[in-house]
Amino acid sequence: MTQDKLSFNVTGGPGKFDLMLSLFDGNKDPRRTVKFQLEGARGPVTVAITMVQQEDGSGESWNFQGWVSSDDPTDSMFAFNLHVNGYFETRGRKGYLTFEVPFYYDMRAGERHKVVLPADQLATEQYVERLRGNLGHDLMDLIKDARKM
Repeated sequence: MTQDKLSFNVTGGPGKFDLMLSLFDGNKDPRRTVKFQLEGARGPVTVAITMVQQEDGSGESWNFQGWVSSDDPTDSMFAFNLHVNGYFETRGRKGYLTFEVPFYYDMRAGERHKVVLPADQLATEQYVERLRGNLGHDLMDLIKDARKM
């Protein structure tokens, strides 16, 4: 799946204060999070902010990173952390959000190589497809659940 297919336009999101609280007051239990409304998604995505960078001198334009947090602890799609990064403008509540496929670096023959596990790639792609409302996967899940009964 290309990086474009892992990206969404943000059509609504947090104010500056909520963005700040998720970053600076984020190690509490429960974790402070923010919600982003994404164009073409079934619903909002809840994100725990881990980095904010001022994009320009306006004080309203931000680059950010974080990880997706599920409101539903039974959601099996969150067996691993889904990391995101993006840009968000707090005045207009617009921007973009991109899901990152997890990876690690491996040293081979003295050189660093980026490694993406196929299971992590698949899980990220499946989550994004479900978020976009790909009903084919929902139907397949329903069939699998029916077979178990």
